[in-house]
Amino acid sequence: MTKNDDKGQDHKPSSAQEWRDLLKARYDYPDEAKDGTLRQRRRARKAYRRRDRERRQEWIREERQKEPVTAGGALLLVALLLLVGLGVKWWSGSSSDTSASAEASARPSPSPSALQSAPPGMPMPSMAPAAPKPSSPSPPASLSENSSPDVRQAESVVDQWVRQYLTRNPPVDETHEGPVRRAAPWASAALTDNLLHHTDPAWDILVSRGGIATVTDVKITPAGGDLPPDNPLRVWRNAAAEIKVHGYTDYTETRTLRTEVMLSGEGKWQITRVLGL
Repeated sequence: MTKNDDKGQDHKPSSAQEWRDLLKARYDYPDEAKDGTLRQRRRARKAYRRRDRERRQEWIREERQKEPVTAGGALLLVALLLLVGLGVKWWSGSSSDTSASAEASARPSPSPSALQSAPPGMPMPSMAPAAPKPSSPSPPASLSENSSPDVRQAESVVDQWVRQYLTRNPPVDETHEGPVRRAAPWASAALTDNLLHHTDPAWDILVSRGGIATVTDVKITPAGGDLPPDNPLRVWRNAAAEIKVHGYTDYTETRTLRTEVMLSGEGKWQITRVLGL
């Protein structure tokens, strides 16, 4: 069946089933689909059916576009228009609510003086309590902006921490954790926790030599120029510790640590960082 033959018919299909029936037609294959090998004949028939079906589908699309809109199609179109209208109305209402809330939040609240100066008979504007401003940390009351840090107390903390941490007795301390916890009262919790999770190579060397280390002297001096200057809340100090070791071989060594000492909120100096471990 060709396109011209179909157009000449008096009756046009109206239902979907009738349109589908048009695609189920017996094919009168051309001569090239009847000659050759079995594979060649199959390929020729398959190509002919594909071309014929494409022609039929194109003709069906053109014919269906010419048909008037059915009652079901009209109802579907009306329903789609209603849904679009409701979506536009909802969107415009949501946008207006968002704009109103943003305008209300941006509007400044009236000051107490404005409330007092309002003329009689006028409604008083509402005033919500303002959120408290976050307070910035301030130095302890014992320190003013122009005061200098109590260097002696800071250096005393450095001296005690260095003596406790570098005095080591492996048979008694058992692990590096022993001297860390012994020096903990003069250090911040963060520094102590960090040292508990990282060993000191000098501890392993001392154990391998069967030694016991004792700090005999600590000399504390201001830090070098490559570190921040002192301020009322923080100082940097160099601590040179003289250590005597008794073990397989007795010897003396000097270890220099660069320490950061900060003043806590309770007014207590603590070592917060150590360079040179």
